[in-house]
Amino acid sequence: MHNDETLTFLSALTEALESRIEGLHAPYYKVDGTIIGPGSQDFTKDYRVFSFNLHGTNAQLIDIPGIEGNEARFKSIIELALKKCHLVCYVTQETKGVEETTLRKIKAYLGKSVEVMGVLNIRELPKKEYDGEDYCGEMKSRIARSALNASHVETGLLKVIPPELYLRTIAVAALPGLCALAWRDNDSTFSEYQDYADNGPVCSSLEKQEKWQNSFLLRASRETLFEASRMKELRDAIEESCRNTPARIRYNALLRLLEAIEDAYLKPMPETVRAFKKLQDNVDIECDRLIERLEDDCFRMQRNMEHAAKNAVYDFLRKEMLENIIHKHIERNVGIDADELNRELQSKEEQLSEGLKKKIVDAIKSVQSDFSNRIAQSTKDWAKDMARSIAALSINVPSFNPDSFDFAEATNMVLSIGGYIWSGSTIGSAFFPVIGTAIGAIVGAIIGGVVVIVGKLLSRNKRITYYKNIARKGFESHCGKVWDAIKGNVTLVSSELSEQIDKLITQVSSKKEAAHKTYEMISHFAKDMRSLADDLKELLSQGEGQATASSP
Repeated sequence: MHNDETLTFLSALTEALESRIEGLHAPYYKVDGTIIGPGSQDFTKDYRVFSFNLHGTNAQLIDIPGIEGNEARFKSIIELALKKCHLVCYVTQETKGVEETTLRKIKAYLGKSVEVMGVLNIRELPKKEYDGEDYCGEMKSRIARSALNASHVETGLLKVIPPELYLRTIAVAALPGLCALAWRDNDSTFSEYQDYADNGPVCSSLEKQEKWQNSFLLRASRETLFEASRMKELRDAIEESCRNTPARIRYNALLRLLEAIEDAYLKPMPETVRAFKKLQDNVDIECDRLIERLEDDCFRMQRNMEHAAKNAVYDFLRKEMLENIIHKHIERNVGIDADELNRELQSKEEQLSEGLKKKIVDAIKSVQSDFSNRIAQSTKDWAKDMARSIAALSINVPSFNPDSFDFAEATNMVLSIGGYIWSGSTIGSAFFPVIGTAIGAIVGAIIGGVVVIVGKLLSRNKRITYYKNIARKGFESHCGKVWDAIKGNVTLVSSELSEQIDKLITQVSSKKEAAHKTYEMISHFAKDMRSLADDLKELLSQGEGQATASSP
């Protein structure tokens, strides 16, 4: 119940009890008498819920099975009842005392904001020896002497129940008090025992209740009997507990929240923050190292691809065109026949073109393969380093799932670089048009370099050597033009690969960014938790007086 509802209920309950004591015409209910006993041992075998609606306010009094017996059958009922209630009354009798085993069971069931109050039920029957001039005085004295045993109950409760949950222990003589309450207009509110003639135990209990009630009230008024029973003290204690319940529940809820935050977050948080900071630093180092390797490998690839392709062009043309065609033409003719040489070169143009293309393709593919292997190895090493860092983090922060750090993007990007390795047909098609131009340019250069010499003054070998030199100079001066025509296409291949490396570097950089964002998030979360804990402590310090007021 809320605070206002609690006060309304208590006010109505107090009014109803007092109206009965004063003999006013307040509503009452017949009871069967079996729920009221003299204090003798009588374990509850079932649970009962007594619901009240006084002036629109609902409340419940729950009588649960005795848990010093075999309560397994009612465990869920007991647990639910004890956790939802705000006050638990541990009732015991004079001769029994406190059962620590029972109390430990109660403690296991209790919610953290539930108070426990001890109730010592003094067994008080309408004794004949009180039939004197001061019957009530003698009864009060005896109850007062028996009430001293309440201190033993309190000692037993405090052995098990936390001090902050212990309210107090009150001694009452339930039977005379209830007999007083169950009397109105010179009539008992107990059910007639004759109505339960078919139920021997109930009939016998009701008959005893009627005799006890009549015996008490022959010797004392209801007011005096109720006062002697000390039930007013019990009522006042319950009322006070209800009045302080909202503040106490709020205080304990805040305290539990603070404890949960401290245990779950604040205590492990410094180590967690340090672990994520270390991860961030390691990711920075490892990603920067990989990016540097990728950039170096990319530069090396561009440089090596140009050199390899250029060497392929020069080596192929020198061997296949200069040595195998032009030099052999000079050796056969001991000179240069421009028309014949041009026909020979033209007849082998397609063969030269295909050969040159294959030579360039092989050179580029070799560089690409070496480049791909380097990238794969660098990324593989990086992935291992990252995995070690993640593993170290998962050791320091057990709740962290190492599988949440995904390497698939970077790994797939490395594999996709293989898809950008140009095929031989793709590369060759880019260079096909330049071969015919190259042949004409080289032949023209050779022919233009020939000078008239007196052939008869030189030997055959010297003339061959002379013409070969002429051909070599013309070849070298114009062979560069072939490379210039091809160079742009080679650069296109390396540029395409460079773009893929840029994408890979972007993926690697995203891991750095993710690590930074994670660390920032953890740091902010730690600050938020500390701030929340400070706010809770402030609220608890403000409510400390109220929480203390509800304690004994």
